[in-house]
Amino acid sequence: MIQPDLDSLIIKHLVDIDRTAMRLNVIEEELFAAMAEMAEDWAEKASWAGDCSYHRGGGWDGWDFWIAPSEWRTRGTPEHSDEFDAWFALDVGAGDTEEGLEGEDWFYVTRLCGIGFGKVGLRFVPDGVAKRRQWKQSFGHVGQMVAGTPFEADARPSLFLPIKLNQLALVEALKDEDLAAALDPFKETLNALLAAKSAFDQVVQFLRSREIPA
Repeated sequence: MIQPDLDSLIIKHLVDIDRTAMRLNVIEEELFAAMAEMAEDWAEKASWAGDCSYHRGGGWDGWDFWIAPSEWRTRGTPEHSDEFDAWFALDVGAGDTEEGLEGEDWFYVTRLCGIGFGKVGLRFVPDGVAKRRQWKQSFGHVGQMVAGTPFEADARPSLFLPIKLNQLALVEALKDEDLAAALDPFKETLNALLAAKSAFDQVVQFLRSREIPA
């Protein structure tokens, strides 16, 4: 749908908008790289397995992010195997197509700051131990098991923990060329995994038992 006033203003300032969009892509990659460094350090200190790396040049798709306690490794696999029954992955919120549909955020930093339509967060992924039908059947019971954690039950259905950076803190961090200074909320989100671990240990044990309620 054409919006005459807005559209004409955009074309009038097209060069500036074009350069701004390009610069935002750079800012996002720098931010993602700083998040990856923090997550890798956190996982090492927590003795969690996974891969928190970020590959520059790939935009959002440059992420290869998953983490899990070592106890969730699939039984019978080697000690350093990457086969796990469940893990936490970096993802967008439910209902976000990431296709730039009307009303959706275009940039991921908008999602990270929680100032638009979407969200970015850590999602519990039980794909190594529960098939989709089993997961859906057990989701109500699982939701009760993690009710005391900050995870949200969403429409997928899934369990999702949003990350919300402070927009003004990010402004100052960019001025100071110190993006890590704006990542305290991300570290708090990672620390929330430790606080929620015992509840999710029970979830993984429950799913392994295949005691799926009727």
